[in-house]
Amino acid sequence: MKSPRQPLGRAEKWCLAATLLCAVPLVVAPIWWQHQNADAVVNFPAVKMPNPNAYDFTVSAANQLVPTEGRHIEYSIWRYKAGDWIPKMPIGANAPSSSTGPAPSQQRAYSLPEKTWLLNQNAPALKTLRQGFAFPFLQPPPYEASSDPDPTSDASRWRNWRRMPSLLLLEAQLKRERGDWSGALDSCLDGVRLGTDMARGAELQGAQLGQMCESMTRAEAWPSLSHLTLAQARRASLRMQVLQNGRVRFAQTLREEKWARQAEMVRAFRDPNWRNVFNRDTDGNGNRSSFRWRGAFISKQEVVDILGRNMDAQIAQAKSSYPKRGQSAAAIPPSLNSILGSGVSESESDWRTGFAQAETQGALLMTALALQTFQLEHKKFPKTLNELVPRYLKSVPLDPFSDNQPLRYKPQTQRYIEDIRQIPTGRSTIKDILSPGARRSVKTRIPDTRPQFEYSIWPYTLYSIGSDGRDDGGKPIENAGETTSARFR
Repeated sequence: MKSPRQPLGRAEKWCLAATLLCAVPLVVAPIWWQHQNADAVVNFPAVKMPNPNAYDFTVSAANQLVPTEGRHIEYSIWRYKAGDWIPKMPIGANAPSSSTGPAPSQQRAYSLPEKTWLLNQNAPALKTLRQGFAFPFLQPPPYEASSDPDPTSDASRWRNWRRMPSLLLLEAQLKRERGDWSGALDSCLDGVRLGTDMARGAELQGAQLGQMCESMTRAEAWPSLSHLTLAQARRASLRMQVLQNGRVRFAQTLREEKWARQAEMVRAFRDPNWRNVFNRDTDGNGNRSSFRWRGAFISKQEVVDILGRNMDAQIAQAKSSYPKRGQSAAAIPPSLNSILGSGVSESESDWRTGFAQAETQGALLMTALALQTFQLEHKKFPKTLNELVPRYLKSVPLDPFSDNQPLRYKPQTQRYIEDIRQIPTGRSTIKDILSPGARRSVKTRIPDTRPQFEYSIWPYTLYSIGSDGRDDGGKPIENAGETTSARFR
């Protein structure tokens, strides 16, 4: 017969408790750590790429640009302003040559033979670009295995793409010199087409590049309007309507930004020390410290989910009407914001304003082309924009800065500032200028200038209330701190 089991003594209980306290962490800790470092699951949407894809033509066109070094294409379209360093094109005695290389920098504008030479050198690039216009455009998603995750590759691509609108502007300027106003307008609308295409499938950086392309070429389209025939105006009006109606909205670009950032995080998670990447502080000398204690208790999935929730809040805000002056944007969840960084939340209003400005300027040009078509057909401008519907426009364009209100229109002439140029005063001043190829700036005596406003008379007043939300009757919003054309941009 077995003797009854004796109860554990105090010492035995303490030993058992200590054993359990040591054993449980040893069992739980590996499971918890495995969970913390488990791969994050992100449900990226399936994207079917068009074939052929106009994106491939655009990349090929950008790679065909010559010269491959320097900013010759950009310098060729800029007006000369005192103090600018503008390199001389490789020509001698008005005899263009592609074998001599750029001459030393000097302060002067490009001549007509130099511009013509530069355009002829890049004719194959323009041909390739326009071949792509026959096909749909879509940028490869950053989360696809075929996408190149190398950020230096993106930087090189954007650098080449930034030169394309300058080349189109150069072509437009030369066509205007020959009196081909319709051809000049076509070149500008090609730039608008390129800019709106760039936003298709692009995150914020690519969309901003597209807006820059649009802004450059669209601004040069306006002088051609009064020189068009009825057939030319109608054709340009229809084309601009297609471009405007196919514009990518801000909310869709934020979705692409969300997926791009999540894909970037998934790639960063491949580093065993990924917590250090997401938890970096810098001191005054730029030295990075080790990750904070908080980073040790966050999983890969949690990081991705927090970013997704933050971006979803901004996407929801982007779908609403443009916020009135003084109205704050949607609140962004603050959870672990120190780990994720500020993201795009701090600059969301700036991004949104940029999209609204691009949409507004496109609507203004589209409406102006319809007005010009109406005037050429009826020998007068309409009393209201409603007269353009439905023959010239499907509907009166809305002002993106207003609460579903149409663009403002008055059938009366307006004198407005078209450009600001720098005029020499006869004096000179000493400035530090960094010339191309120089390692440091040098003190140079350059002519002193003063701004001169150039005015133009327009037969009607067509305007948006602008980002300040005030209807000033078409008066531009002035940035008095600017002394160039950006003062009333």
